[in-house]
Amino acid sequence: FRDEIAKHRETDVYSRLAAGLSSGAMAAFISCPAEVTLVRISNDSTLPVEQRRNYTGVLNGFSRILREEGFSAFFRGSAPFVQRAMLVGS
Repeated sequence: FRDEIAKHRETDVYSRLAAGLSSGAMAAFISCPAEVTLVRISNDSTLPVEQRRNYTGVLNGFSRILREEGFSAFFRGSAPFVQRAMLVGS
């Protein structure tokens, strides 16, 4: 984003900050489904045996979350993740 802004005008600290915030937010939002899937797979073994989902891999985890909980499950609670990425990206 910063380079695109620089093509049209000189970049100041505020435009660089805006570019960093927006690129961090978009990157985090786009990666939310993968992040949710990987965290669920990682944490599955720490659950009691009767509560485990027994995912067999990333594709299995992704498809089961989508089928059993719906598309919105990938973005539930994503605000802190996106906000953190905005801070890191700026």
